[in-house]
Amino acid sequence: MDKIQDNEPGITVQGFKIKNLRFSDDIDLIEESCEPLQDSVRLLNDVGNRIGLQINIGQTKPVVFGMEEMENEMKVGD
Repeated sequence: MDKIQDNEPGITVQGFKIKNLRFSDDIDLIEESCEPLQDSVRLLNDVGNRIGLQINIGQTKPVVFGMEEMENEMKVGD
């Protein structure tokens, strides 16, 4: 998670940079556009695979707030 936390993108809320929200067994990645979100998903997947964790594709979904629509599907691994 440190690599994702140190990753530059994210959103600013009242002067604070927010890149992810973590709950008991969930992680919400937050980005302003699709490209940085895809980069964060790739980074999370790479780091997770190194320690034996996998992203559950069946329980993973991108959600877009605001004007931007998802142009492409998010890719996890191959």
